[in-house]
Amino acid sequence: MHRKIPSGYNLYMDHAPALSFSQMLTHWQILQSKNMLSLILSLPAGILIGLLINYLSDVLPTTRRFSRPTCPNCCQAWQLWDYVIGTRCPHCGQRKTLRWAIVFVGTVIICGLLTVFPPPEMGFWAALPLLVFFGVIGVIDSEHRLVLIETSLFGLVLCLVYGVLLHNLAPTLFGGAGGLLMTLLFFLLGKASVKILGVWRGEKANREAFGFGDVFAGSFMGLLTGWPRIVGAILIGLLVFVVFSLVYIGVLLALRRYRTFATVLPVTPFLVIGVVVVLYL
Repeated sequence: MHRKIPSGYNLYMDHAPALSFSQMLTHWQILQSKNMLSLILSLPAGILIGLLINYLSDVLPTTRRFSRPTCPNCCQAWQLWDYVIGTRCPHCGQRKTLRWAIVFVGTVIICGLLTVFPPPEMGFWAALPLLVFFGVIGVIDSEHRLVLIETSLFGLVLCLVYGVLLHNLAPTLFGGAGGLLMTLLFFLLGKASVKILGVWRGEKANREAFGFGDVFAGSFMGLLTGWPRIVGAILIGLLVFVVFSLVYIGVLLALRRYRTFATVLPVTPFLVIGVVVVLYL
């Protein structure tokens, strides 16, 4: 059973006499002004979250801790002002990656949407820590095909707290165990299928789509969604992954750029999509 805190307005309407038209109009105007204020605040919130996601995605894969960001080309440390608003490294002139702009634009749009369509079981502000966390693991896995143990441990704690608040302890723990077992099963099946395909084609497979980091991801995502919704989250995520992979491979084949075992897509961002879908159902 999922918790949802009832709004004070609904409780009031259950026990109060009918409002006059002028009172309803005034109340509607107040709600509209609050929505507009939230929409305005979503812009700086999106910018700050985008900066935080970009920063953590830059430093965690290399240092595994909070540290001063460096240029990936010349390895010189960025000055704070140059890092925040600059587009090129002041030392070697290397441009920032396109990911910086994509993350900034994406977080601003997502924050704007969250003010209008927050997850049913949580409000706008409660959803922001999850946006930062899933944004960081999604970017890092997309760029490095890596789910860090540090982010996984943090995710276990974060999603455990959210899960207990949303579903109580038992469904949360069952969800974490279910996510672990399901992703572990897909991990083992993936390793076996890649080895069989490698033997059949006479090629050595050195990369797999489903890594052990994805097993950790399934665990903390299960804590967040709870049981049995983690089943739907993983299946939806994998379905989107398969469809996207087929389209991606088809494009590479058309361009004659496809290479077996060299074209590996990250799985965790698609699992995140499955979690988001389930949270809104």
